[in-house]
Amino acid sequence: MILKHLGPYLSAWSPFSYGGAASLAFNADENLKNGRSAIRDFAWHPVLPRYAVALPDNRIYFRNLQQGGWDQQLILTHQFQANVNCIKWSPTCNLFAVGCDHGTCLWTFVASNPGTRLNRLDKKLDRTAWMQFLPCPGLRIRGLEWSPCGRYLASWAVGCGTFVVWDVAKGRQGSTPLSAGADIVTLRWSPDGGSLFVGTAGNCFRIWKTFDWTSTAWMKANFSSACWDKRGEVLLLASTASTKIAIINFSPKAQALQNRMSIDLTPTQKVPGGCVHQMEWSPNSKRLVISFRDDGRRNSELIAVFGTTWRILPTFQPLGFIRGPAGQRGVKNMPILMRFRPHCKGGALLAVCWAQGQITLYPMLFDSK
Repeated sequence: MILKHLGPYLSAWSPFSYGGAASLAFNADENLKNGRSAIRDFAWHPVLPRYAVALPDNRIYFRNLQQGGWDQQLILTHQFQANVNCIKWSPTCNLFAVGCDHGTCLWTFVASNPGTRLNRLDKKLDRTAWMQFLPCPGLRIRGLEWSPCGRYLASWAVGCGTFVVWDVAKGRQGSTPLSAGADIVTLRWSPDGGSLFVGTAGNCFRIWKTFDWTSTAWMKANFSSACWDKRGEVLLLASTASTKIAIINFSPKAQALQNRMSIDLTPTQKVPGGCVHQMEWSPNSKRLVISFRDDGRRNSELIAVFGTTWRILPTFQPLGFIRGPAGQRGVKNMPILMRFRPHCKGGALLAVCWAQGQITLYPMLFDSK
């Protein structure tokens, strides 16, 4: 339970509003189809074939891939859920975090049958939930990141150089706010949970050791995106001022070679490229997707796809490009969010949210062993 000194910003444990009317689910469909509103964020379920989207109406909608439609009876909304900016499903499946003004709404799904696990593939998503508010007074939460074990939730705010780690099991902050030295752009927890990457808008980033919350500063100007490999030994870093992605390898076998490693995305007459806007590595580290910043060319409408092979060092082979739905009235339709499904047998499943409101899914079939 949250400590009493957080009282003025603490909500009661509040049930969510049921959105049983068919019109609500239909309106969500319309928003995604006609692009009247941009998609705030997207989150895959850790196990089940379903995802959630946050729309500008500050509601969270859920879609089931097996049933092929929106859940008309499960829509998360609350008076504290204002100006939603980000959403994250916990690895434990029963918690769902929503970053908004003044804090984070932490929803807990409760199984209708106490003996039922929430990650069973043959079970519908339970529609009983409660909300607990994790306060950050006066701030708008910009991003959320769960630890791999699901116990800790890191959050950071717009225009803020500190982040907070919540101990969800105890319902309180796990530490005092930690300083990153400049406005935070993103956080990425390593797959083993031992390291937390913190990228900033300044001239450095930090890697925190989570067992004692000490950090090491690394120089890297104009940071834009980062991602870990599945073992937590390789970190990819991109900046807004360079067409090269730096590769930092923490494996002892590769320390002598790490400074030579990079991915060159410099555009040519035949091959598009440019500075990185966002990149995502599949959970099995076999596919890397990269979107480009808008530099006046049409590269920003494309997503580059790379295959990864592993020996001592990873190598990347360009496989091709993804072009999304055509933009309306000649306006560019750029990818704004890319998310790989956490578990996908036989390959990877990529979801892409586009600037004009569409969501497209791209299956990538390959040997995932």
